[in-house]
Amino acid sequence: MSVDRARRLVLERLGSGTTAMVSLHLSLPSVPPWADGADADGHAVLLVGAHELRELPGGDDAVRVVLKAAADGHLPANVHAIGYQREAIAAIVDGPRKTCSAGAPGG
Repeated sequence: MSVDRARRLVLERLGSGTTAMVSLHLSLPSVPPWADGADADGHAVLLVGAHELRELPGGDDAVRVVLKAAADGHLPANVHAIGYQREAIAAIVDGPRKTCSAGAPGG
């Protein structure tokens, strides 16, 4: 499959002009094996929605095109990128670091 055909498939399958796939870019010490790939900055990339796209004929090729674009430093217009720095990932995994008193916001 050509790159142009794969791009057309991504656009056809993901919708025209609307966000249909989310690309999570995680700032980690290395790209873990569970990630879909890496972006141009070396961040681990997870493609939310890729599992559905892979089920379609030509879907694997379309996912490869999105990952290649991320590695080249850009994404198709209908793929929305969200970046997370290591501190944010740690906060999500570890939970809040402060305790709030009863009645205080967040307490």
